[in-house]
Amino acid sequence: LWSRFDQGCTIRLLCPHKHSDSTHGLLSLLESEWTCMIGANAYLTPPSGSQGFAPHYDDIEAFCLQLEGKKRWKVYAPLQKSERLPRTSSEDYVEADLRDVEPALDVVLKPGDVLYMPRGWIHQACTIDGTDGYSLHLTVSAMQQWAWADLMELLLPEALQSAASGDSTMLRQGLPRGFLNYMGAMYDQKDTAEILEQKAEQDRTAAMDETGAIDMLDAACDQIGKRFLSDRVPPVLTHLERSMTVHESDAKVLPQTLCRMARPGSGRLVLEAGKAVLYHCADNSRVYHELPLSPMEFEMDDAPAMEQLLTTTEHDWVRVADLIHDSIEDKVGVAQALYDEGILCIQTSDM
Repeated sequence: LWSRFDQGCTIRLLCPHKHSDSTHGLLSLLESEWTCMIGANAYLTPPSGSQGFAPHYDDIEAFCLQLEGKKRWKVYAPLQKSERLPRTSSEDYVEADLRDVEPALDVVLKPGDVLYMPRGWIHQACTIDGTDGYSLHLTVSAMQQWAWADLMELLLPEALQSAASGDSTMLRQGLPRGFLNYMGAMYDQKDTAEILEQKAEQDRTAAMDETGAIDMLDAACDQIGKRFLSDRVPPVLTHLERSMTVHESDAKVLPQTLCRMARPGSGRLVLEAGKAVLYHCADNSRVYHELPLSPMEFEMDDAPAMEQLLTTTEHDWVRVADLIHDSIEDKVGVAQALYDEGILCIQTSDM
């Protein structure tokens, strides 16, 4: 490894948060703030103008944190409109591709500096030529496969399947006779466009009803929310928060007990097959997808109380007796289950 480093190769350290508590804490904080998966890699580059990668752009929003040494970065705006906010990373560019392109940014990062690289912006970096200083930086990534298109990929097939298999025959009717004689690019004329617009307006409400658009959107959001819970690192709690969880307390939940989420956003309630199902990331590993999610099933009448608990924040405690449920026993039972799972903080007196 070190012989290759001495020959000018960059060492890439994948997922340093598996070993670094501070990096794990940073990713956990950012995931809570940005509500999307946050990743990280570290890069150690040899001195004297070494460059680890050819110019390219990525499918992520990147934040480069310079930790040790210095590194010179050149950043270029997307060359084509179609390359703005890309869904996949690019192939490597060669220097000839950028010969006539002026960098949007040409800067040397020093320890403590942070460079934001928008998705789709071309970049290249090297250590400072003529010096004997190596460079170590951490790249934090966000928003990978987290675009409207990714949500729609979940939404549209489910909506279509639901609409086409329901009681209505609207989407199962045969295509109109002769529709190819007025539909398509060659017939893109104003009168045709007006006819279609009028027809679309007439069918708008019916189509929304047929596809159950709102329900389908909720279902798609739940699917992408479950993916996020599966992808993210386990939450890092403060010492005070941890002392109020089952990890360090054997307290029992009572009607007067105050509750809140140990880490807001770390659990999600999904309705599946007539059950209220709770997904959470409290048991996740620092190793990506090392452990599968372990959903908890509840009855549907538990859902309102669970929703109250799952939407609490650091400064928004809820008293068990105030939960929406039929009986005190049910209220205590729901809160106790979430506390035992490690996702609730509790206290027995007001803040």
